[in-house]
Amino acid sequence: MKVQNEMATKITLDTIEAARSLKSFTSGISALTNGWKASEAAHKAVGDSLGALKAKFDGIGNVIEVQKQKNRRVKKSSRRTR
Repeated sequence: MKVQNEMATKITLDTIEAARSLKSFTSGISALTNGWKASEAAHKAVGDSLGALKAKFDGIGNVIEVQKQKNRRVKKSSRRTR
């Protein structure tokens, strides 16, 4: 029974840690999105349409990379719990 309790506790702690990590990724994605949107708006406000497009392009690229990391983390976490 002790081994089962220890295993259940470890799985629970791993799940909590994974959830916190995913929440962190989600917060990071939101922050990146807000950042590129603000930068894009600032460029548009001064008439710099090329700068606005570059800010948007670079920002979306960064968001995609972080989203890929999040997806890898979810897959890795999913494999551990099987």
